[in-house]
Amino acid sequence: MYVELFVVAGQSVELENSLKKVVEDLRGQVQRPDKVRLATVKIRPDAVDQVLRLVGEPPEKVPPHYRSLVNMLKKYGISKFPAVVVDGVKVGEGDVNLEDVLRAVQTRAKAEFPELAALELVPPKPTPAPIQPVISQPPPPPPPPPPPPPPPLPPPSEVRPLEPPPVEQKPVFEPRPSAETPPPPPPPLPPPRQITAVVKLVLGRPDNCGECAYYGSMT
Repeated sequence: MYVELFVVAGQSVELENSLKKVVEDLRGQVQRPDKVRLATVKIRPDAVDQVLRLVGEPPEKVPPHYRSLVNMLKKYGISKFPAVVVDGVKVGEGDVNLEDVLRAVQTRAKAEFPELAALELVPPKPTPAPIQPVISQPPPPPPPPPPPPPPPLPPPSEVRPLEPPPVEQKPVFEPRPSAETPPPPPPPLPPPRQITAVVKLVLGRPDNCGECAYYGSMT
């Protein structure tokens, strides 16, 4: 039995895990486990539209790196994702019902392997994802109580101005006036100079009185 799953990468995780689980269970119950196989084809999210568009194109227009995938989609008549194919027959496409797909896989396995005739068609529960432990942080400690109010300050004492220290009175010495010295005596007067008058005596009556010692109306 050959199961093929076509999914968009990162999507349909529950369907992928459930198919893996049912295939593993079937392998554990058949004599030839290698006859039960599962192939998963994942398409990049950014290439989905291009791949589906190429399904309707002629083969010569399909790029070489998409040719194998496009041929499979054409062969199975797939136009939506996810899609499940069992032994070349499409059993689900697009918005698939998980229980219906798993039941179709088990039914095909019972028809192919006689040892599975008594197999109950009960869809296995997918393996739950591991639960990440949630680290709970302890609640923050309560805030400390507010400090008590400070005691009231005593009333301010009366502040008296400081008296300046007494200034020592120093005796003031006034300079005594010095005794007045008498002015120096005036220098002695020079002896009187004897002035000698030169009188020119002229006998007779002069022509003029320019040379007379005295002249007047009588001269």
